[in-house]
Amino acid sequence: MHHRSGRKTAILISLVFCVPALVLFQSFAAMAANANQGLVNSGGVMPSDGALSGWVINSVSPGRNVVINFYLDSSAASHGSLIGSAKANITNYQANYRFPQAKGNHGFYFRIPPRLHDGRNHTVYVQPVNADGTISDPIYNGVVSFSLPPRQSVASPPAAAPECIAANSRCPSVSDDYLEPNYGSAKGWSDGTNYFKKWGCKSTAGFNNIARLNIIPLGTMGPNIYKDSGADWEGEGDAIYFDLANLGAVGQWSMKKAVYNSSLNKWEIFSVLDNPKIKGGISSHAGIGPSFVMNDYALPGFGPSTPVPGPQNKIPGVSKVSANSEIPSYPLVGSGPLGITAMTHTVYPVSPGKPAGPQGQTCLHVNPKLLDYDAQGVPHTLLVNIYKLPKTDPFPLPPGAPVAQLPAGNYLYRFKGATLGWQLDLNAGMITDSLSDPNHRADLTPRYLVGTKHGLVSTNWYDGAVVDFIDLDKPVSNNAKRVLDCSASGIHIGDVSGSADRLYFAAANPNLKLERQKYHLSDKVPVPVDLFYAFKQPVLQR
Repeated sequence: MHHRSGRKTAILISLVFCVPALVLFQSFAAMAANANQGLVNSGGVMPSDGALSGWVINSVSPGRNVVINFYLDSSAASHGSLIGSAKANITNYQANYRFPQAKGNHGFYFRIPPRLHDGRNHTVYVQPVNADGTISDPIYNGVVSFSLPPRQSVASPPAAAPECIAANSRCPSVSDDYLEPNYGSAKGWSDGTNYFKKWGCKSTAGFNNIARLNIIPLGTMGPNIYKDSGADWEGEGDAIYFDLANLGAVGQWSMKKAVYNSSLNKWEIFSVLDNPKIKGGISSHAGIGPSFVMNDYALPGFGPSTPVPGPQNKIPGVSKVSANSEIPSYPLVGSGPLGITAMTHTVYPVSPGKPAGPQGQTCLHVNPKLLDYDAQGVPHTLLVNIYKLPKTDPFPLPPGAPVAQLPAGNYLYRFKGATLGWQLDLNAGMITDSLSDPNHRADLTPRYLVGTKHGLVSTNWYDGAVVDFIDLDKPVSNNAKRVLDCSASGIHIGDVSGSADRLYFAAANPNLKLERQKYHLSDKVPVPVDLFYAFKQPVLQR
């Protein structure tokens, strides 16, 4: 490529880690007059999570998404080292608001490579690529100096350390998710709003208050950060577990623990299970302490698996060999056509329009839940959601099963001893239907054990903001009781856990596109969610 001479001067801004994002604007006309090939832009900035962001619009061809190159320590003309590129095609709220005539999205986001988190002074030149392949001068405000502190090494996954998985653990995060101390978490236990009243909720169980917990509120998150699967584990007080995805990095998912520190008046966030290397992830936890099950997105069928091997795990029927080479992930096993091993490893053709990989071509065992604990704390029943894509199709059973297929839904597995392991219980039938409306848009997935050993709380993302209690000892026709109904608000609730007196859940406002714009989230974030807590007043506040 050849450099094209253009604007001769560039503005140097010195920014360091944890400096708030800075956005500078000129008028459309002024910027067009001073830019190469009609490029108008807002300069590269250094947000608090170690990344360059901004926007670029080509005034001659405003529908074209401009490619941005990033050069280290010198410009392209001076033979600077190209460290990466980004396409200006993501949502940028300021650009869309100021220049509605430029249709589409024209924002860019480029994360500084980990090798440059070395404590040294560096400069990055942010330079657009012209339509003919030549390189323009740096954009306005697009020569950025920075110094980023070294990050803890992720050469070997720390998840195998027992202390990180044990109850009351306090392990720092090492995955590439830019959590504390890089994110400044909000002060306070909640934001002070009673969402039960704001959303016009109703409850037959006595809930009268819903708090939005200040666990990395959306407004303090980077554009690619995504929270999911909020849950409290049994026997660990007020610790809240949740998944965190960095959808702009290679290691996408990790499991976190949030503990409210009353002396500091803020939530502290610790690591439970890091996944710093693979494009996979973990979610939907259920269990007691280290003996919990989870989905592992890198495995066929998404799990269920557990990070503790068989002999050391209170969960029976767990493999002694990790099925994931990068993090400890020991699948639950069962022999024969109804055994859980055959079910999770049955691969079907890729569904039309669906991606390749576990989600696109295998039966799924998602959102596993453990039940029927004995006096020693050993569970004997597992509830899973099974289906194949598309969800409207019946679910085929492996060859040799008593029936050829089942409707998609939630079913029970029973532990049948060391030889048989975990076996699908056809006699119990389908616990709840996975296809929840005429359009088959979502699955209804029971969540967490509550009250008795056969009770679960459940929610459905697309049925509105409702939470039901399901009594598994009653016939399916009359086993559900609606304990929370916020459907008048139009919000979405998912991943509920808790007890008869308190519920934790993830929720999002109805207009997800507006939420992304409001909090400057990229389109990669599928659902902008926060973590909420429903309870009964009066209670002892923090």
